[in-house]
Amino acid sequence: MASIYDRPPIKKTIENDESVIYFTEKHLDVLKDTTRFQIFEGKTGSSKSIVGGIAAFHRIFKSPKEENQFAVVGPDTDSLERMIVDNKSSFYNIYKKVCIHKHSGTGGNRIEISTPTGIKKIYLVGCDNQGRFKKIIGQNIKGFILEEAHIVPESFIGELFTRLYRNNAWLYATMNAGLPDQLIYTAYFNKARPATKYEKDVPEYIWEELNRSKPDPNFRYWFFRFEDNPTLSDAQITELWGGHVPGSFEYNSKILARRGYVEGLLYARLLEKAPEIRLEDLKKENLDAAYIGIDIGHTDKTVFTLVAANSDAEKVYIIDSHEVKSKYEDQQDYTEIIKQYDEFVGQYWKDFGHLIMQVRIDRSNPLFKNQLRNNTRYRNISYQDSKSDKIALRITLKQQLLFQNRMVFSNTHGSAKLIQALKRVRSDGKDGHIDEDAPEIDYSDSLDYALEPITFRLSTKKL
Repeated sequence: MASIYDRPPIKKTIENDESVIYFTEKHLDVLKDTTRFQIFEGKTGSSKSIVGGIAAFHRIFKSPKEENQFAVVGPDTDSLERMIVDNKSSFYNIYKKVCIHKHSGTGGNRIEISTPTGIKKIYLVGCDNQGRFKKIIGQNIKGFILEEAHIVPESFIGELFTRLYRNNAWLYATMNAGLPDQLIYTAYFNKARPATKYEKDVPEYIWEELNRSKPDPNFRYWFFRFEDNPTLSDAQITELWGGHVPGSFEYNSKILARRGYVEGLLYARLLEKAPEIRLEDLKKENLDAAYIGIDIGHTDKTVFTLVAANSDAEKVYIIDSHEVKSKYEDQQDYTEIIKQYDEFVGQYWKDFGHLIMQVRIDRSNPLFKNQLRNNTRYRNISYQDSKSDKIALRITLKQQLLFQNRMVFSNTHGSAKLIQALKRVRSDGKDGHIDEDAPEIDYSDSLDYALEPITFRLSTKKL
């Protein structure tokens, strides 16, 4: 009986002692494609990671003698080992006769491949180990496999592409749908386009995202559907489509692979309908006080956030946030920070100066607090260290305010940047968030510090 779905016929199979891999015409076209940067995005269980990995293996296996160092990069090394070493359908296990996994020796955790042109080393590099990441990509790596690209910190993405361009290297990136405004899309992956033959496989909602950027012939986009996985039966595909309520988070993220629905995000869904207000429409006579939170960067960002609350603590208004721009990347320039702080406060002094009661400053920088207090133009404000509230409590407060529609965002540029930053904050799987010097945490922390003086009132308010 014919399939009820558009199922590409199986063209080739590879068998080993533990599994059988089926290839469709699309899979074989991926293996033939020599585009430099290739992006594999799509639905859960659609075979995108398996095919992307096999294609990268073929490229490595056929590489010239002088190209002998490659890398697999992902969120953490444990995940990479599960996806590659432990997964029976990975390139490592499919071609195990020519692959060996080593934990120690020169280069550390790696896979070595015996090829006609010599041994090729594929280093396994987790972004949870910054030292190893910098050490490995500092070498002459000629090709990268980027696993779960949508959850790799943005700071790593920028550095990775610097190395790609410098080394004239290639990239195969596999991912579930991430957030539309992520750097990995806006600066890089939205430039990718599918081969003409597979344009129809790409949903309209993905085309809308891709069309935000000009095409670059160095980038190839592959969207994988359920139908592209030959191991899924028609019954299984039908069950997948019917297993979740249309419009639900799982339906959008797993079934449609629509960007904007990412597992583990702490605030993204709550921010979808967060109330907003034009600054000129905010009734300042109903406000009780305003506060500023400052998160001081080391190698990361310094961010100021100004909030205001009404007298009964029913709502808190996000007035603006500001990210300090500094000519120094790796050190704190207190003079420049204080200059930009004065400019930030100055633009709101007329409307909110009489309300600003306190500034809470990152407690890890007591020296800066004294510098600011002694050198700012606004010395009549109280400058205090931030508290050491547990991150779990700070997360709960923000989630509570968002769920109750009590956190209202103004229409300022900084407020919009704060929203986008909060959308990217990810859970660590316990009670906290993943930091890794991610810029979104600097915004989140500055908001936490601004809320500290009124945390009790906000959290105990009876509605």
